[in-house]
Amino acid sequence: MAVSPDCKSLSLEAARIARRIRHATEAHVTTPSELLGTSQAFVIRMKSSVDSLICLGENVPEAFDLRLDMMTVLRSLYEAHIQYLYIFAVRSEAETRAKLFTDYDAIEKWNLLKMMRELKSPFAQGVAARAASSGSAAFVEERVRSVRAHFEYTDHQGKKQLRKSWYPSGGLPALAQSPGVGLYEECQLPQKILSGAVHSNPSTLYFTQDFNPERCIMVSWTLMHRVLLKRALHFQVPLEPDLVAFVGVVMKQILWDAPAVQGTSTP
Repeated sequence: MAVSPDCKSLSLEAARIARRIRHATEAHVTTPSELLGTSQAFVIRMKSSVDSLICLGENVPEAFDLRLDMMTVLRSLYEAHIQYLYIFAVRSEAETRAKLFTDYDAIEKWNLLKMMRELKSPFAQGVAARAASSGSAAFVEERVRSVRAHFEYTDHQGKKQLRKSWYPSGGLPALAQSPGVGLYEECQLPQKILSGAVHSNPSTLYFTQDFNPERCIMVSWTLMHRVLLKRALHFQVPLEPDLVAFVGVVMKQILWDAPAVQGTSTP
């Protein structure tokens, strides 16, 4: 499992680039907004995934084969990055999409609450009872009433239903294909192979060699750079010339065709 010195060196350089972009953005964007808050939640989540991959790749003894676990982390990171890019994809819609993401929290909690009320297990009934007695159930129901119109649609039987996700139907591939994202072809591989690691599909259990620890780490940094740069560009953050040049590289890089570790100063 141990990664090479070259990979460690490139990972440190990638971390320095990420810090520079993040610090420039934080210094430039000082007015709170729905979009800024949502983007920060994504960045924190994704940075945790990058840290997990580095810890697994660099600190676990070589005798342990954790490739499938690293692929699972990478898959969650990739999906978060696609949602993030979709939020920022159209400048005029970015704030609205960030608000939809935040508001869908109420729908998810309401669906969970309904499920807990319907299940007969002691655990489910206990959760439902605590939600009712604490007032959190009433709060969620009030929130749903205020946001549900944004997520309702009429099915083929003429009944009103709630969307299964905060974004339009079609799942992650539809987001990847949408204007301003344009990663549909790239998205196909993680949807098949990385998702297979999550579900322990037979084809994935026998096909892990191309997702060694070094590739997982370097791909994760590219995803991290993409989201940080996308936010910086949206908020028109003044970036140093070398970071401006880096934008074109990271946004167009075909992740899965690159070698696990490149002999350059950036991943």
